[in-house]
Amino acid sequence: MKKKLSTERRLPLSLSLVIPTYNNAETIKPQLDLCQQILKNLCVEYEILVSNDASTDETDEILRKYYTKNKHL
Repeated sequence: MKKKLSTERRLPLSLSLVIPTYNNAETIKPQLDLCQQILKNLCVEYEILVSNDASTDETDEILRKYYTKNKHL
């Protein structure tokens, strides 16, 4: 006998995506754009956490610019 799941007390689904990066200036923006597109289509609350491990290229600057335009980062 299958047990029915109650939908009365269902908690909202949320997702955290963690992306480690190091000297990834050339590809970080397209990666974030793709992640945003996929997560947006899932219709769930989400956040994207990027861990920049002291990059020596422009990765940090790109992430800061992306952050100012994106509430999920």
